[in-house]
Amino acid sequence: MFGTVLFLWSASAQDHDIEPIVPGTKPSQPTLRDGPFSHEETFNTAGSYRYYCSAHGGADWSGMRGEVVVQ
Repeated sequence: MFGTVLFLWSASAQDHDIEPIVPGTKPSQPTLRDGPFSHEETFNTAGSYRYYCSAHGGADWSGMRGEVVVQ
C-alpha cells in the first residue's frame, strides 16, 4: 500500500528541514524553513524511511527526528 504524508510547520516554527537518513531516500525537504510551511511526500514503496532536522538533530538518530513506515 502507498500513501502521502503531510509535514506541517506551525506558525511559530523556526529553521526546520527534512533530511533523509540513508538507505531511505525519502522524505526530503532540504531547505531550512520557518512556519507556517508544509511539505507533502508520496511513498510508493514499502519500507521504513527515517529522517531528521539538520538544525535540531543528526543522522545519528539524535535530536529532532522521525520515521515513516509504509506497509
